[in-house]
Amino acid sequence: MAGKDGKQYYDQIGYLHHINWGYKKGLALEVTAYVVGVKDSEVIMFDNDPFFIAGIRRYNPNYKVICVGEPCGGGDLDMEKMRYAFSSWV
Repeated sequence: MAGKDGKQYYDQIGYLHHINWGYKKGLALEVTAYVVGVKDSEVIMFDNDPFFIAGIRRYNPNYKVICVGEPCGGGDLDMEKMRYAFSSWV
């Protein structure tokens, strides 16, 4: 699933640190998942930013978040990682 623009919801979250954008991304995922009928336990997010990942995990610990790319250090996103994610969680 690719996220939908959720800017109208972003101001509902009051944190002012970089991690806030992870919260906001989590909120955008929540809204998108709701619109397309995906359960929390089926949301999988690939991201390269450790602060975004931390924010998403704090926003909703049920989301599966996988570190890929730099500066995260999880290596490149490839089919093997995607197959693993889908076979393990969906």
